[in-house]
This record gives sequence, structure tokens and C-alpha cells, in this order.
Amino acid sequence: MNFLNMAKQLQSMQSELKKARSALKNLTAEGQAAGGAVRVELSGSMEVKHIHLDPALVAQNDARRLETLVKEALSQALSRAQQLAASQLGSIPGLGSGLGA
Repeated sequence: MNFLNMAKQLQSMQSELKKARSALKNLTAEGQAAGGAVRVELSGSMEVKHIHLDPALVAQNDARRLETLVKEALSQALSRAQQLAASQLGSIPGLGSGLGA
């Protein structure tokens, strides 16, 4: 493959990558703990969109438990957001095999 073809392919990949990143901003991934009493919603680009804490859980005044549940929900949401990103970016020719899941 000559240099000109490689440059064109790179430009095409960059354009597809930009589109995929933009699409990720509109996707959401949710994690939850304690049967949904704690929920964390992230965008596909890993931005925290919403955190829900059930008022009954907060009223228990157990900060350590609440911290653990938020961490659990956030970890789950991050894992799902990473899967979304890998799926979205993996569809780009030339990138798919290099991302891992």
C-alpha cells in the first residue's frame, strides 16, 4: 500500500472515530446496587449523568454501607460503559482488533 492510500485510510478512520465518540455521548450505561436503591447512570463516554439514592437508604445513616453501594453501582456502570465503547469503536475498520473488550 502506498503512502497516499494509507493517508486516505487514516483520514477515514479518524472521521469514523469522531462519529463513534459523538454517538457514545448519547448512549447510557446504568449500574445499580441494593436492588436498585442505588443507581448510577453514565454516558457511553464515561460522564456521570445521574446518581439516585433511595431516601430510605440514606435515612439509615450508614455512610460506610452507602459508600460501598455507590462504589458497586459505579463499577457496574463503568463496566457497561466500557463495553458500549468497545462495541461502538470496534465497528471501525482497522480499530476493532486493537481494542480488546
